Amino acid sequence: MNKILVLGKPGSGKTTLVKRISSTFPGVFTGFFTEEVRRGGRRIGFSVETLAGEKGTLASQDLSSRFYVGRYRVDLESFERVALPVLEKALKEGKPCLVDEVGKMELFSISFRELILALWDSPQLVLATSRFPILTWVEKNLIFEKQPLTIYLSKENREQCYLTLKERLRHWLFNP
Repeated sequence: MNKILVLGKPGSGKTTLVKRISSTFPGVFTGFFTEEVRRGGRRIGFSVETLAGEKGTLASQDLSSRFYVGRYRVDLESFERVALPVLEKALKEGKPCLVDEVGKMELFSISFRELILALWDSPQLVLATSRFPILTWVEKNLIFEKQPLTIYLSKENREQCYLTLKERLRHWLFNP
């Protein structure tokens, strides 16, 4: 199966790994990544950005929304406007897809859930990240039923994970 799930605690380097892989294979993947938004050295929210550079808000302390995780309110409309079209495009075109991340905030979107499941059932290459310990939805729908290659990322093994993933992807992408 050509599905890869990178699991790691917050701050372990999941987004950095996804960005590095995208740079290593320029133009190969479609997808998105999420990042912290900081003001004055303090985290105030999260952004979502496609590999093509389109940006939106994922969550912020300054929003009003019925969807929230901790002190962050999720901007579901902005997230869906940015992330869903690239996932739909990947599914339609069969293009390799990067999804950073399948997390609590993103999973408020039912359309996102449906697209992730469709991508996971498709024959195309999908590289996704999620937090560890694993979210129940991720565990049930992406791990147990589909058994992807699962990589546990930590600060200590970041470089080795990158090298291993780079070689595996090189093989899958260029030696089908």
